[in-house]
Amino acid sequence: MHPPRMNQYNILWGVLLGLLGFAGNCFKLELFFNVDFIFGTIFVLLATARYGAIPGIVTSLMAGSCTWLLWHHPWALIICVAEAAVVGIIIRRRTVSLLAADTLFWLCCGTPLVWLFYHHIMGIPGQLSLLIVLKQSLNGISNAVLAQVILLALQSYHAESDQLPRFRQINFTVMVSLVLSIGMTVLVTDLRGIMKRQLQDLVDNAEHTSLIASTSIYATLQQQLQSVIALAQLVGDPSGKSTDELQKLVTLVNFVVPAYHKMGILDRTSRTIAYNPPIDENGHSNVGVDFSDRYFIPILKENLKPYIPDIVMGRLGNNIPRAIMLAPIIVNGQYGGFCVGVIDLDMIQNLLKTQAGSHSMHITLVDRKEQVVTSTRSDLKTMSHFEFGDGEKRQVRPGVIQWIPRMPPGSSVMERWRHSGIIAERQLDKELPWKIVVEMSPVKLMEILTNKSIFDMSLLLAVFLLSALIAAVLSRIFLKPLENLQKIAEELPGLIPDIPPKTRWPVSRMFELDSLTTNFRKMAAMLADKFIQLESTYRELAQETEKHRQLELQIEQIREQVEQDERRRISRDLHDGLGQSLQAVKLNLQIMKTRCNKGCGYDGQMIDDAIFEIGATSEELRDIIAMLRPPVPADRSLSEALEWLADRLSRRSGVNIKIIRKDVPEELTEELKSGLFRICQEALSNALRHGNPTAVEVNISCSGNRLSLTVHDDGCGFDPYSCSSGFGIGIMKERASLMGGVFKLKSYPGQGTGIDLEVTLS
Repeated sequence: MHPPRMNQYNILWGVLLGLLGFAGNCFKLELFFNVDFIFGTIFVLLATARYGAIPGIVTSLMAGSCTWLLWHHPWALIICVAEAAVVGIIIRRRTVSLLAADTLFWLCCGTPLVWLFYHHIMGIPGQLSLLIVLKQSLNGISNAVLAQVILLALQSYHAESDQLPRFRQINFTVMVSLVLSIGMTVLVTDLRGIMKRQLQDLVDNAEHTSLIASTSIYATLQQQLQSVIALAQLVGDPSGKSTDELQKLVTLVNFVVPAYHKMGILDRTSRTIAYNPPIDENGHSNVGVDFSDRYFIPILKENLKPYIPDIVMGRLGNNIPRAIMLAPIIVNGQYGGFCVGVIDLDMIQNLLKTQAGSHSMHITLVDRKEQVVTSTRSDLKTMSHFEFGDGEKRQVRPGVIQWIPRMPPGSSVMERWRHSGIIAERQLDKELPWKIVVEMSPVKLMEILTNKSIFDMSLLLAVFLLSALIAAVLSRIFLKPLENLQKIAEELPGLIPDIPPKTRWPVSRMFELDSLTTNFRKMAAMLADKFIQLESTYRELAQETEKHRQLELQIEQIREQVEQDERRRISRDLHDGLGQSLQAVKLNLQIMKTRCNKGCGYDGQMIDDAIFEIGATSEELRDIIAMLRPPVPADRSLSEALEWLADRLSRRSGVNIKIIRKDVPEELTEELKSGLFRICQEALSNALRHGNPTAVEVNISCSGNRLSLTVHDDGCGFDPYSCSSGFGIGIMKERASLMGGVFKLKSYPGQGTGIDLEVTLS
């Protein structure tokens, strides 16, 4: 894997993947009781692998912040950042896949960090800490597998040919992905099945216990209420009995019914007229105490029915909460007072404890005002208000809820579930709307799931590591011949046609690879034969091409020689014939002019015009002769010839022609000097004839084996695309082509004309 280069776009991609990582951590796959798999590190690892360690750390900070918000502690965020940093360093400095680097991180760094943070710093018990270690390791490696699959897909479709994924990587990733996906599916299905069954049993048990407890408590209370009713019936009209008789009666009934802690008889004014015991714990008399302010007195007077009020604060003896039962005394259909029985709450509590048994459950009896009557919980006192506290309530069934408390910031999610409970509520009766509240703790269920999870996750991690090792070994064994074949295929072009007879072709135990090797061997032999044939044909073609080139050179030399000879002949003939004749005519005309000046009758002006025209014709004839003669004599260099040409044309035209030379070699072939001089001569002639320039610059320079010639004028210029090329331009192109040079023409209306010629020196 090639290390990525750092730039601002990588940081932007890191931020974008960080947002996706934040969303991935919000999406959870719950195993049980908030033991969740989250998927944010998929995008963290992708950012690290694609864009480098720094963008990976940026992504991990954004994605890990979600865990801080969810769990109210920074430890998962720190581990996420460490994962991005370590994996980024490993894949940058070594040729290691993303999956292998992340697995190495969790084995060497991740698990110690999780144990340190959760067990030693947060104080989570060892078994739960071990579960968190296994869960986070498995979660991280699973995300690395998914990130590796995505990365290979991206490389397959968007990478350059030298960065395409290797078949060994694909094979290894597919094998471990298959093992891990099957294992994860079995793990999640098994744990969720166990949780569902165990939770169902827990709910059924809570519901069944609430039914039994409510029935039992209601029956007991009704039985005790009958004793108070019987006492009221025995009293009859209290005004017709003495105080001693009433005291003996209440003492006898209380003795027969020991479930009552106290019993008493009150008159129509709600004063005690008989009470057992007659003296309270502090030595005060229980007779004559006024209870007319109690809220239940009007209810008794109105309904004239037995009544069980809510928990009240006792007024006799120690001021402690009392649970009482009331039965009105009816005299001739009128209210004549009431009898009271103070329930022994210890007896009710023992009954609740019997119903709760040894299971991890608690049963609480509450009155109409949600006040605790009695409970198996030691922290709930009689008459205290019963409430679940701050937390979340989830409806499981009608009358059954799951309550999850809200823990302080920084607490483990597992601790939240340890303090949660399954709550079943059931009313005793319509006439007595007290409630039985059964609380079932999931601690036992959590222990079962924790032990099962630790075993299954440990087994799955072991299977994954073993499968990764086997996949790596098998990939190496089966793909080694293919890699050797690839190496031979890369070296094959350099070996053909002389393939060493001892070339070791790979041997594979797989039919397809063995067939591929055999086909490669046949192909190499056929290519060697074809190469020999092509090489022989190439040599023959090269020989013929060389002969053709030599012939062209000879023809060109002959043509040049013939052209030079013909030029010399025409130049000589013009000079000796027409030139001498024109010179003689000019001389005769000059003599005639002299004589006319002495009195001849001829017009002297006409003779002057004839002399001028003959002089111009002679000058032009000398130019033609110069053009026909060899341009650069053997004893003169190209630079000297160009200086001579520029000086001559400047004097004739009055245009400033400047020659600029730089590193021009003195030793050039006659053909090259002649061709360059003729092209420059033609370019200057065209400029002076058509361009009307004020200055022309000729630049000739040499760099290495490249000789450059440029001619540029400041004349009127023209549009090469709208005007057909003249005869002179065609001659220049032809000469450049014969020299093997590159000719370019540049001209714009009003911006002058320039030619560029570049020739390679042999």
